[in-house]
Amino acid sequence: MNRWLALLFVFVNITYWFGDFYTGKLDQFKMEAAWNSNPLFTLEFNGQRNIGALPEGNFNQTILATRLRFNFNTNLQVNTFIQYDTESELLDWKSRLH
Repeated sequence: MNRWLALLFVFVNITYWFGDFYTGKLDQFKMEAAWNSNPLFTLEFNGQRNIGALPEGNFNQTILATRLRFNFNTNLQVNTFIQYDTESELLDWKSRLH
């Protein structure tokens, strides 16, 4: 396989949801992108924007996340997930060796 062609395996999904949310309304924009260059390596990006209108008050929340997966072989995998949330203003990091 051509090396440059392997760089083109990208999955992108963009979604917009709207509707009732508890006693108000919610608009949600979501984007997901994943790059899988070969069976050993996967890189994913996720972004989500929530815009809510409730009688108690309005809110805006953005969640950004990335996941890195590396398969050393069929028995050993490293999976790392990083997420930032504007509501809590926290950066979470989780890694797993499986």
